[in-house]
Amino acid sequence: MAAAKACLSLYDAAVITYHPLPHDGGKDLRKKRKRMLSALSWGLHLIVLTGVRQMPDDTALYLLGKGIAADSSVLICENLTYPNEKITACSLSEVAQRKFDWLSVMVIFNRYTSH
Repeated sequence: MAAAKACLSLYDAAVITYHPLPHDGGKDLRKKRKRMLSALSWGLHLIVLTGVRQMPDDTALYLLGKGIAADSSVLICENLTYPNEKITACSLSEVAQRKFDWLSVMVIFNRYTSH
């Protein structure tokens, strides 16, 4: 649904999910964060299913800390298919400064790949 809202093919994106909540001391979280960086380096866009342990602002702060451009385009899709659905287009740095619903899908556009 978020890919359609962003007009992206899943072929051109990596889907990272932070569900369910594992009990592994953070190993899974670190692995998925590294996978986001790898996907961006391969020219893919990111579709991130956020959750209570990795909210959109957490994701943005992590990516910014790893050198991803602050002006990277992001689409935040909150509560998709629900009556309170909300779609927000902004930059990665704006996401880092805001709070979004935990039930969000975050689309990060790779600035080096057309979309």
